[in-house]
Amino acid sequence: MEKNSVNLLLNLDILKKNFSNLSDELFKSNEALKQSLIPPSVELAEQIRICNQEFEQLRSQVLQLAESVGLTKPPTDKIISVRHLETLLKNVIEAEKIVGEKVKLRALEILDQILRIRHSDNIDFVPLNKCQEQARELHHVISNLQVTELNSQAKALVSGEHPLSKFLRLIIERESSDYQGLEQLQTDVAQLLGMSVALAALTGKLFLLQEFQSTTITINTEEVAILEVSESAQDSGKVDNPITQQEIPHSVTPIPEVSVKKQTESQEIAASILKSNLEESHSALEYLIWQLIYEEKISLAFHLGCCWEINFLNIKPKLPSWIIRAVILGHHVRYEVGFGEIANFLMDDFANFSESSFAHGEIEYNQAVSLFLAASALRPALLAPNTNASDILNHLRLGEGLNRLFEYCQIIANYGCQHYALNTLRGRRNRLKTFVCRGGNIL
Repeated sequence: MEKNSVNLLLNLDILKKNFSNLSDELFKSNEALKQSLIPPSVELAEQIRICNQEFEQLRSQVLQLAESVGLTKPPTDKIISVRHLETLLKNVIEAEKIVGEKVKLRALEILDQILRIRHSDNIDFVPLNKCQEQARELHHVISNLQVTELNSQAKALVSGEHPLSKFLRLIIERESSDYQGLEQLQTDVAQLLGMSVALAALTGKLFLLQEFQSTTITINTEEVAILEVSESAQDSGKVDNPITQQEIPHSVTPIPEVSVKKQTESQEIAASILKSNLEESHSALEYLIWQLIYEEKISLAFHLGCCWEINFLNIKPKLPSWIIRAVILGHHVRYEVGFGEIANFLMDDFANFSESSFAHGEIEYNQAVSLFLAASALRPALLAPNTNASDILNHLRLGEGLNRLFEYCQIIANYGCQHYALNTLRGRRNRLKTFVCRGGNIL
């Protein structure tokens, strides 16, 4: 049983009664010894030993709980009586209430966030509905618990060990640069809640409502498709959602006007575009896409590129949206085509590649695009070679100064051309280690 203050308080009352009974027995034994020289019984000696053992055990538990709630742990030799122990336990109870209240509020906040998750194009996404039903039930349970009675699930939510906490983290951190941590997070969510909901979270099909509830510039219904920027979402570490072109909404809901204190450069560019004629602002839109990428708002850049391609069919953006999405998804691929949804998306994206992806005579632009393509194709060439990532790597135009990087990409491409995916499920890392070492020698 979990040793919280309630349990320990009950144990303290029992110990008091045992000490009181022991006191009576000692008094009787003392009188018998004085008057008749009758020695204390063996049973009394055993009772003393048991009471002493119970005191030491309870003292250890109270000291441990005191430390867990942030109290300064007093020296053991200073707690020598039940009265000392009772005073310490009262302090622990007060501290535990404060800590418990914080844990309860944080756990309910996490569950509220999960209940605000939505699917970008499927309102009845069953795996998400199941997760939210679990969150709803847990929310009801925790709401009705006293702060000193919080169960292990509430604490697991706050510590991040609960499956629902990991699910929320996967949505919020899906564009993290910690790819190993993100991969482990996806594996945990897939095992605990199912592969469907894990992939939906990782590929950006799931989002938190507050990501789209505020905007840092004044826009109307017709302008929503151009830019949705939430300064609060950026400040809290939330990211935008990469989705397919088919998932771009054709009708949107007006967003209320709000006041802001500070705008990023991309927001200032967007505000300027919205005040002008959109049909004459293609250069500014192109610059805005690059600025968003520079500000590490790459999913938002993808959204903007998709909106451009849908609304201005006659004028295509210089940097197509499929390249941006491939960069987002390339870091997360784990399974081969036919086994992983991400690999299937990448195969569709890479099918759009041709020499027309580069601009004639523009060396700097071609180098930038080549770096994007390399970032999107290196991992798939090893783990999902049937996406044709090797073809991308074989046609890079990296230019002068990046010869060693080009050679490294060629090594990966040559391996991918064999169409033999590295088997990460069985831990076959020797082949990958060989390529990394060879690449390291080149670089």
